Amino acid sequence: MVVDSTELISRSLASLLLVAGGYEVVAFAHDLEEARRYANGHKPQLVVLGPYAPSNGAVANDHSEVIASIREVSPRSHCVMVTDSLYGTSAIAAGLDAGADGVVTVESSVEAFLSALSDVAEGEAHVSPRLALDLVRAARNGVGDEISARETEVLRLIALGHTNAEIALKLSLSIRTIESHRANIQGKLGASSRADLVRFALDNELLR
Repeated sequence: MVVDSTELISRSLASLLLVAGGYEVVAFAHDLEEARRYANGHKPQLVVLGPYAPSNGAVANDHSEVIASIREVSPRSHCVMVTDSLYGTSAIAAGLDAGADGVVTVESSVEAFLSALSDVAEGEAHVSPRLALDLVRAARNGVGDEISARETEVLRLIALGHTNAEIALKLSLSIRTIESHRANIQGKLGASSRADLVRFALDNELLR
């Protein structure tokens, strides 16, 4: 089963599986309800979660809610996350805690992606070496929930009054990426409003 909220990415992942051979895609899920229903109905051996797998929206790149829901109705399904490492380690760790068996980044090669799927399908755990190193460092330093350098940059611009579109232009990123950064920052800081973000930026002298 392939899980991603975007049609383009879910179909692209399915195409890779079909080209690789040995895989049959039994379902596409684009939201939490579909993921749970199809997992319960098909009991897939392998679930591939794309970078935009559905979540409650609190933290960008967080696969934990959908993984927990899938594992509840189909405990033998093996889950592999395709994640974006720029959002930091907190959401990745949450996905692994929820029961993911493997994780690769969107920057991974096709060969690395297929190798991860093969390992997980055979009952082995698989974490991309770069992510494994980041997770170990975060655990050692206790910084898993701190905002990253990029998030700090986005936070500073938000606090200065720039819109998402203006920030995207300044940083040469898409508006959707900025929105994801903003959601991730708010989730990590427990901030519910722009005023909360401005207060944090002032308290931590980010506006100098």
